[in-house]
Amino acid sequence: MQSLMVEKQNEAREQAAKAGQALQTLVTSTKLLQKQLEEDISKKYDGRRVNIMGGIMAAVASH
Repeated sequence: MQSLMVEKQNEAREQAAKAGQALQTLVTSTKLLQKQLEEDISKKYDGRRVNIMGGIMAAVASH
C-alpha cells in the first residue's frame, strides 16, 4: 500500500512537471504572437504604438 502511494505521488510530480513545461512553452509562444500582432497593427496605423491589453499575462494570473 505504501509503495503504491509513493508511486502515485511520483507520477503526479512527473505530470505536474510536464504540464509546467507545456504551460511555459504556450506562454512564450503566445507572447511572441501578441508582439507580432502589435507590430502588424502598428504598421497599419503609420507606426503608432499599439498595446494589446490583457493578453497572456492576464490569463495566467487569473488561474
